[in-house]
Amino acid sequence: MRRYPQNWSVLRENPPVYDESTGNKIPVPPTAVPVTGLLSLRFLETKQEQLPGELTTSQMVLQLNAPVPGGLNGRDRLRFDGDTRTDGTDATDIVEVGQVVYVRGRPKERRSAAGGPVQYVVAIVDHGSDMASSPELTP
Repeated sequence: MRRYPQNWSVLRENPPVYDESTGNKIPVPPTAVPVTGLLSLRFLETKQEQLPGELTTSQMVLQLNAPVPGGLNGRDRLRFDGDTRTDGTDATDIVEVGQVVYVRGRPKERRSAAGGPVQYVVAIVDHGSDMASSPELTP
């Protein structure tokens, strides 16, 4: 089985709890499900979009080892928890430890040519940043 070097956590939403004294819903922090993967810029041309307020979004490819507990869908968020190649820090300079990426669209499961079990899951993810990395986007 392929082992990717980066540690990620799928952030699963939890239902809110009710405060009996006030009757209000109290949000509960998401549950982090650990997975390993590899984030890369696989597009020939960086897909960036500049938003108002000096924000930039980028699309990247995230490959995750299968199976992903609970599966992965187009509404999931993943937090980067570090890279095993560099003692927990970021080796790729794409995202920083603790930053979150958002799955865009439906992730794809990849199998071996023989049609065996799922080997890995591929997802296109969006990452927001307050810094533009393309010279055309910087003022």
